[in-house]
Amino acid sequence: MVRDLSASGRVWVALGVLALTMTAAGVAAAADEDVIKTMSVPTVERLMRELDLDFTEVDNNTYRFEVDGIKVVLFNKKDDTLQLYAGFSGLKITLSRINEWNRTKRFSRAYLDAENDPCLEADIDLTGGVTEGNFKEWVRTYFISVKTFRDFLHE
Repeated sequence: MVRDLSASGRVWVALGVLALTMTAAGVAAAADEDVIKTMSVPTVERLMRELDLDFTEVDNNTYRFEVDGIKVVLFNKKDDTLQLYAGFSGLKITLSRINEWNRTKRFSRAYLDAENDPCLEADIDLTGGVTEGNFKEWVRTYFISVKTFRDFLHE
């Protein structure tokens, strides 16, 4: 037996169909973003261009660029881990202050290098897989960290 739906019933059915369509589109969009487990040189360079980075290739797996006047190096280590690094020469800071940074901040780590200059690093491990969106957010998060660290060094 077929029932004739009231106007409000038809609205609810339409909303249900719309919700299912939007959910399916969201799942399809997520599936469209491939999982990356290694980062080739062309992929790294393409992603840096998409982030509007004016980079210089030091060698096949190392790149230099600046973030708000701060020199940053990206190392592509064995194609399955990447590291961002910034060193701040000529600034003196105590280990206590470095420890304060590491105790109160996330997503990066600070230390004093062999010359007692402060450095800030962040790593991403691709072994389990990440998306290009994850990579870009990792870089953007580091940019925030490195600017915040610069300010922290001058407090």
